[in-house]
Amino acid sequence: KGALFSFIPVGAFVHGPTGCGKGYLCRMAYEQDGAVYEYNCKLISEENLEIELFGDSEKGGILDFIGYRAIILGDVEVLSPKLQKKLVAKLKTEDKLCIGLSEYSLEELKDNQKITDEFYYYYKSYQVEVLPINERPEDLQAFIEYYLEHYNKKYGRKIDFSPKALNCLLNYEWKENIIEIRYTIERLVLTAEENIIEVYNLPEKMTEKSAQLFLEDTCLKDMMELYEKGIICRAYEKYHTTVEVAKKLGISQASAVRKIGKYVTER
Repeated sequence: KGALFSFIPVGAFVHGPTGCGKGYLCRMAYEQDGAVYEYNCKLISEENLEIELFGDSEKGGILDFIGYRAIILGDVEVLSPKLQKKLVAKLKTEDKLCIGLSEYSLEELKDNQKITDEFYYYYKSYQVEVLPINERPEDLQAFIEYYLEHYNKKYGRKIDFSPKALNCLLNYEWKENIIEIRYTIERLVLTAEENIIEVYNLPEKMTEKSAQLFLEDTCLKDMMELYEKGIICRAYEKYHTTVEVAKKLGISQASAVRKIGKYVTER
């Protein structure tokens, strides 16, 4: 991922839908060489934003601090024409490394008169598009593994996905991009009753596509066995004893013992 940005000498304009990982990719590209400062231009008033970026009579701003390898400005299109011109002038004269992030391309912003000509032509040669995560399958598993490790550490857990459960996640569309990955993995880590998350532990919407693929390649016997496994495992996780499982499912204790031994211990 860093190689995508490594050829850019002075900065870049990176655009893509909300949650596609623009900031993450930029951090990965530049953090190897030094500190990176990330700032969202939407979160502050025009006056305070100007002081934050360029400083005042008493001290310099973010763009004057030499300790940063790069400055990443999120939602950069909200900068006023005045600040856009001031930013470009500073970047040209002082060769600062400043990456602009936006949901929209430079062409879209220019057509809608959201950016100045100076801003457009400064970044035009260094524009990079980041596609939605469901169009980058090579990155999807990396993000799933990243957030799984992150939330395992945060909550002191050792949760993992079974191969079939992971396959369901990889086949899911993730319409909300990385935002959806993050909160889904966090919820699964928090609510998992066992260390291994199975297909039946996942939200139903995430298993539909994999279920269709499963139906195409699986015989009735295997489908019934997988369904039974889900029932037995959920019942055992809830009731904990073979006596209670047998009672709740309406089977003999001997059958409960056999099925729990078959399905639960193999996990």
